[in-house]
Amino acid sequence: MSSLSKRSTIYFEPSIHQALKVKAALSHLSVSELIDEAVRLLMNEDQEDLAAFSERENEKEISYEALLNDLKKHGKYKISFKKSVAKDLRNIPSPDVKTILKKN
Repeated sequence: MSSLSKRSTIYFEPSIHQALKVKAALSHLSVSELIDEAVRLLMNEDQEDLAAFSERENEKEISYEALLNDLKKHGKYKISFKKSVAKDLRNIPSPDVKTILKKN
């Protein structure tokens, strides 16, 4: 552990804690190193999202339906989602997620 490290107490569900200990043993890393890397990746992902929002803040807004209609006029289209979308969808009730995904 680096001399620049700060100590924190984090509480996990028992199953998550067990999974972390197993992952740490298999990867020859400490639980602390695994958590540090996971938090770093999440924060980087958030920074990327914030940067994308900043870059696009002056763009004209159109509805999702209008976007799809415009794409249909120009031929085939494919909609793909970033990994972070899966994280966001976990916070939405299942019936609503199904409705959202059907819109594609």
